[in-house]
Amino acid sequence: MLDIDSLLADLAAEGLVSKPCQLDKAGAWGEDDRAFIILQGTALLRDSTVFSADVHATQTFEAGDPIGIAETISKRPWRSTFTLKEALQVVPIEGASLRQAVNRAGFLAREIVRNGIQRIFRSEKKPNANFEEQFLRTFRGRYSRRNYPAGELVYSPGDVSDRFYFINKGAVTLYTEKSAEIAQLGETDFFGERSLLKGVSRAYYACAEVDTMLLELEADQVRASIIGESLLVRLSILAVLKRMHLMNQLRFSHIFRDPSERGEITPEA
Repeated sequence: MLDIDSLLADLAAEGLVSKPCQLDKAGAWGEDDRAFIILQGTALLRDSTVFSADVHATQTFEAGDPIGIAETISKRPWRSTFTLKEALQVVPIEGASLRQAVNRAGFLAREIVRNGIQRIFRSEKKPNANFEEQFLRTFRGRYSRRNYPAGELVYSPGDVSDRFYFINKGAVTLYTEKSAEIAQLGETDFFGERSLLKGVSRAYYACAEVDTMLLELEADQVRASIIGESLLVRLSILAVLKRMHLMNQLRFSHIFRDPSERGEITPEA
């Protein structure tokens, strides 16, 4: 399993992260090439993209949460606004070191980071034939194929996280227990990585939108691939997945679909 506290301790022991410091209201947020992991304190993220420029959604970031991780790795400008009630104690991580580590990582680790960043910023995602080729070649003989007819659930909240799923054909939608849609995924997309790597139960529903073929990889295969990566890569993966989860919470808490649209697979209240 991946754990941010353990990774930070190991990184500090090897001198791969800077000493903890404080960020306050006058701090240089996004003005230098660094990301941060909160050790103590809370920050309130305000985001105008959920509704409009005049109405903001908010999400609380607290101990163990990343600040600026997706922006720093992808070299995107910081557009998020944070409000602090008190100074945060944080661990700074140099952007150049993060990017170098991710660029040198194995194909699965790189793709998990890249895919997470795309979901954070809701960037348009095109089929990735190169990732498909590498996935099929690397895990040949170790994945199983399973067909899901349209409308069948792949998993539900509370299910054991024992598989990593690659969409070979078809489409899958991820949504919450309140029918808020998280993501629509198509061929060469993958899902199920966050709860698997964290070692926690499934938090969402995954449903085949059309007749779908998935390539399913056992959890141990995925974990072994990621555990072999450097400490900075593992931290990048966990921090990006945590940021993705926090942004999903911010967004889908305000987006509700009519449960009747899903007929027989409507989540129970």
